[in-house]
Amino acid sequence: MLRSPHRASRWFVSVLVLSLLASVIASQPHARAATDLVLGADAEVADAQGDHVNLRSEPSYAGSILTSVPEGWLVNVLDGPFTNDADGTLWYQVVARGQTGYMLSDYLRTPGGGAVAPAAAATTTANLNLRTGPGTSYSVILVIPNGATVNTTGAVQNGFTQLTYDGTTGWSSSQYLSTSSGTTTATVFDGALNLRSGPGTNYSVVTLMPNGATVTITGSQTNGFYPVTYGSLSGYAAAAYLQIGSTPPSQTATVFDGGLNLRSGPGTSYSVITVMPDGATVTITGSLQNGFYPVRYGTINGYASATYLQIDGTSPSPTPTPTAPVIDTATVIDGALNLRSGPGTNYSVLTLMPDGATVGITGALTNGFYPVRYNGIDGYAYAEFLQFASAPSPTATPTQPTTQTAWTTANLNMRSGPGTNNGVVVVMPNGAQITITGALTNNFYPVQYDGYNGYASADYITFDEPTTPTPGDGLLIWPVSGGTWTIIQGYNGGTHNGETYMYSLDLQRADGEQATIGQTVYAPASGTVAWTSGGLLINMNNGYGIALFHVTLNSGISAGTQLTQGQPIGYVSGPGGTGYQVTPHVDMTLWQLPNGGGYPRISTPFTGQFAISGMDFPPGNLAWNTWGGTTIYP
Repeated sequence: MLRSPHRASRWFVSVLVLSLLASVIASQPHARAATDLVLGADAEVADAQGDHVNLRSEPSYAGSILTSVPEGWLVNVLDGPFTNDADGTLWYQVVARGQTGYMLSDYLRTPGGGAVAPAAAATTTANLNLRTGPGTSYSVILVIPNGATVNTTGAVQNGFTQLTYDGTTGWSSSQYLSTSSGTTTATVFDGALNLRSGPGTNYSVVTLMPNGATVTITGSQTNGFYPVTYGSLSGYAAAAYLQIGSTPPSQTATVFDGGLNLRSGPGTSYSVITVMPDGATVTITGSLQNGFYPVRYGTINGYASATYLQIDGTSPSPTPTPTAPVIDTATVIDGALNLRSGPGTNYSVLTLMPDGATVGITGALTNGFYPVRYNGIDGYAYAEFLQFASAPSPTATPTQPTTQTAWTTANLNMRSGPGTNNGVVVVMPNGAQITITGALTNNFYPVQYDGYNGYASADYITFDEPTTPTPGDGLLIWPVSGGTWTIIQGYNGGTHNGETYMYSLDLQRADGEQATIGQTVYAPASGTVAWTSGGLLINMNNGYGIALFHVTLNSGISAGTQLTQGQPIGYVSGPGGTGYQVTPHVDMTLWQLPNGGGYPRISTPFTGQFAISGMDFPPGNLAWNTWGGTTIYP
């Protein structure tokens, strides 16, 4: 039975749940439970010792996990606190990452000063990545051009500002944003807008603000609504229908070269609302998106291809001629896929292609990427997530010997045919020796392994025999080997803080997330495995231990196993793998162990006798993200 001192009927929401159940800290005493959070306001995820907090489907540890939120993020409080009679824990109903649920109150607190600022219009001062979260370890959604106008939401974390650009919300580095000073105003657009008594459609309407009305934003966005003043009235207005800052001057344009489709969105995949005749006049209502302008034709709003619009009497641009013909088509599979400016993950993202999108193949495979055309945009897409209706036309490839010895670079599916649409015959482990029995087809090699025959992706095959790192003279070596790696989060970073995790290091391959998944992980020190719950702790039997997280361990490794420095112990987890969190990487943490592996575990810097493969990482003045961005060559 659950009890709440507040009425829950005020909010009409689905019953979901949020709590912290990070395996590493689940047995620790909790911080003092928050019982005074303001309903309808934001709360900060805190006291989680650097771990993520889980959102569950009911206010108890038995609830299923819906999503997880990093420490330091803000969530919106809907109701609570609720008491679980079974164990006495307290929970709040919150909104996090677009989902509604419950969080254990032990890990919530009123946000500290500086976490939230008034919303405002801002201008980018360079080409700027829009990311899924507040840090460089989060994936890039799109690239905002230099000089673009964006709308900030008021949330600021880790030197990143949450903002909206062309209808897409994410996080960008604050240092490349120039915000206007003074009072922030906004204009109602796309029709009259309700001014409500609270941040949600279930609140009563104070008044109706006409289209074009000017309001003043008085605080940060909550649940998709801004607090505003309209004349002498105060209330909340839906952010989706507010144009922050000055409205750009309207432009008119003329349809030319025949009738033109007015579509429901910026792309040919969107439905046609109506056909505008040749010579029709339209009003451009916003900035160019994906080659389309938002326009108003009569009383109808939609999107029109910029190629067939003559703006304010200027001469129309000639219809562009494709630089390369489409030789085949393919479908994006297994989620949205980045369209990049070149054949590699180090190239900028042009746009995000949704799952199921159809693309045209315009050339041969290069570095695991196909040149493609999507909605008129030419770029490169990762071949692993493209499914062909028919195999691409064969291209010239180096002649392969009849058979070749090769090795897998990750746990790799052997399939019955040359494509991901074929069934899996067997899973070949990372580092397995295999035999190539023929030529490359559709980026798949015919292979033989352990008596099985089939096909395997060339992206996870190497013809260079893997080497095991040689133990060094020091107590610690790097847990990875080969290639170029980057410390994507150093000391005193977003999740690296507090007594337990202050001096942790996160390692990722410099050539991207896909290259990191499946990389072999080695024991950085000799010792005895203390536990494998949510990670692995090697007790070095000198009062210290080295812990690794986000790693899928080899079978047979468990508490009590004796490990030798340099011994292969598993591989870097990908999505759905053991301990995977947001992005594939290895978390390396050195602890002083007063109790042999239990608590407390005191975070210790990698310096002096604990230098890694001879590389010293002193804490210095312990600035934000100390050693973050450092390149290593293990």
